[in-house]
Amino acid sequence: MLYIAKSPSTAIIKVWNAAIRKPDQEEPDQNANEPDQPKQQ
Repeated sequence: MLYIAKSPSTAIIKVWNAAIRKPDQEEPDQNANEPDQPKQQ
């Protein structure tokens, strides 16, 4: 979730997409497994 500070709605969409699709199908820069740790800012 690196967009949460910029756009909460975008972050929700990202998490929703990550929930629907498998994490390994998501973007490499977004770890759906670790939403608590914004490693890339």
